[in-house]
Amino acid sequence: MENNLDFTIAMEDDFYSVVDNEDFLNKDAEAIYDYLCNKVKPIPFCDYLKRYILRKLNRDVDVNFFDLKFYQTYIIQSFNQNMTPKSFTETTTKTAMITKNWLQQASVSRKAIFLLGFGLGMTVDEVSEFLVKVQKEYDFNMKDPFEVICWYCYSHHLKYRDYLRIMNRYSEMFQISDGHEFDSTVTIKNSFSKLDNEDDLVERLCALKNENNGKHFSVTTRMCFDKLYDDVREIIVEQKNNDEEEFFERKAAIYLDRIENSDKIPFEEKLQRASIIRQSAKRYTVSDITEGDVEKCLCCGIPFDEKGNLVKNKYSTLASLFRNKRMSRQHIRDIIVGKTDVDRFDLITLNFYIYAMRNEKSAKQRCFDFIENTNQKLRGCNMGEIYLANPYETFLLMCMLSDYPMGTYSDVLELSYRQA
Repeated sequence: MENNLDFTIAMEDDFYSVVDNEDFLNKDAEAIYDYLCNKVKPIPFCDYLKRYILRKLNRDVDVNFFDLKFYQTYIIQSFNQNMTPKSFTETTTKTAMITKNWLQQASVSRKAIFLLGFGLGMTVDEVSEFLVKVQKEYDFNMKDPFEVICWYCYSHHLKYRDYLRIMNRYSEMFQISDGHEFDSTVTIKNSFSKLDNEDDLVERLCALKNENNGKHFSVTTRMCFDKLYDDVREIIVEQKNNDEEEFFERKAAIYLDRIENSDKIPFEEKLQRASIIRQSAKRYTVSDITEGDVEKCLCCGIPFDEKGNLVKNKYSTLASLFRNKRMSRQHIRDIIVGKTDVDRFDLITLNFYIYAMRNEKSAKQRCFDFIENTNQKLRGCNMGEIYLANPYETFLLMCMLSDYPMGTYSDVLELSYRQA
């Protein structure tokens, strides 16, 4: 959207000032850590909301130029004009308090974004931008009837009263529908995009009734996660097998050195014994790789406590930037058993590891390929593209431009705990 919420211009300037510096390759981890600590600050939801309001008013000023009352007044007037309530559900909280919270919070609930979409008269692209770039979540969930109805209303410039009418119609028809739908995220989104009337919309929504206990997890996203997760485990298998072979090769060499001058053992038997030692190496398969093995690779640099658990994020100097960005074994397990959904940072982190372990290309080409491939996956999962205003994503791109991405990644995380 024109005059949008994008904070990337300044971020891009800072990004290239670091990676294009002649000392970057010699002090990559230190340079990245210094940049994250001293130049990067998480951009809170409230600043994005204020920026949006200023853009609507064509005011090219800093978000702090006006006081809180100015923004509150605009929101309340806009909600009244668009006949939008202060909440999707009944609440005794005063409007002034709700708007004040929106204008002071670092993040808000997903439903608050949809309510603001109606209240502030946002376009579908503007709501999408708030979901992906501001909340750092996935785009409209096209398997969730509530979000689909909101999406339809924004797309057709409908008001909150239209949302209520469609939602009521859907709720009534849902009770008698027995259809179910298992298409991919992209397929479902495309099918909804072709609808141009409420009757077809409600009928199509009823086909989304499925068998997953009311959860609307994306099949496409889960399939993408599973593929990336298996690729990561394949890399770990290769590493473990190489380590095993090298260890037992050294062991065989030491044994041969020890018996080299022995006349009691025939030469052929010496070779045979060395071969037996080599064959003792364990051959790992993907099924041998546990969530804990993956955790050790993706959380390298983060210290473990005496119980074998990752030290808490709060002890890192980068805690505020990397909150909820850990691929811990518990998080991985929760995804695998369906307890939690896959988010965009899971996909980005897994793909980062895969590309970071590929050293056959130049750093710039490797980074370009990573961005292109990751964006393709994120778009396919309806999650938007890599966004430089997200500190964690900037961190991964900087690491990818270093000579040894995983080594740099580990060093930066280690520094964050050492300096805490």
